[in-house]
Formats: sequence, C-alpha cells, structure tokens
Amino acid sequence: MSKSLMDTATFWEITKYLLQEEHGNNIRITITELDDMIDKTIRSAVHIAQMVSHEIKQREEGDNDKH
Repeated sequence: MSKSLMDTATFWEITKYLLQEEHGNNIRITITELDDMIDKTIRSAVHIAQMVSHEIKQREEGDNDKH
C-alpha cells in the first residue's frame, strides 16, 4: 500500500476516535457509513495500482523482448 493510502487510513482511524470521543453513540451510524466508503475507496485504489503496475511490467517485458 502506498504511503498516501496508509496516511489516509491512519488519519481516518484518528478522526473516528476523536469523533466518538466528542459525540459518543450519536455519530456511530455516520462513522460506520463513512468507514465503509473509505474502505471501498482504499481497496479500489490498491486494485488500480496493482493493475497499473502489472501493465507497466508487461510493457517493460515486451520492450525487452524487442531488443
């Protein structure tokens, strides 16, 4: 996982903790919904990064085969 994705995940965990401290159970549903959205976003970003990395490797291998 890239540093920016790890930073985002860490920042979100800290934010969740602070929101729960400040608002208690009143905000739990909102936090759960946001948590799900952020999790999906991070998973999508990781998947895209893996696909791009794979594509780059294939192109490099193709370029090496031409030489």
